[in-house]
Amino acid sequence: MSKSEKHCPEFWQIVEKSDLSYAIISAGRKNSYSHPSYALVRAFHTDGFHVCCTNIVNGMARHLAEIRAMKLKIYMFGEIAYEYGKSNDKVFELRDKIFRLT
Repeated sequence: MSKSEKHCPEFWQIVEKSDLSYAIISAGRKNSYSHPSYALVRAFHTDGFHVCCTNIVNGMARHLAEIRAMKLKIYMFGEIAYEYGKSNDKVFELRDKIFRLT
């Protein structure tokens, strides 16, 4: 999300981010606005903020599900690549893609 797409661009221009910047989102479980939106959570994450939310709802729930799925994919791929590397078999197939270990 670019600065011009954010709700209050003037605010975002003065925000200073460091390596320890957190985005704290307060959202009730049954809020009528469906906060936080997925777009907002992704924007904070993409901008390098550590995103924390008082409840895992709406966009935060979707974001966490995607992060968990990605970590699982990376873990599984790493395990497969390691096993094939040990066996001296330098080519393997994973979901219709061929990988060559060098």
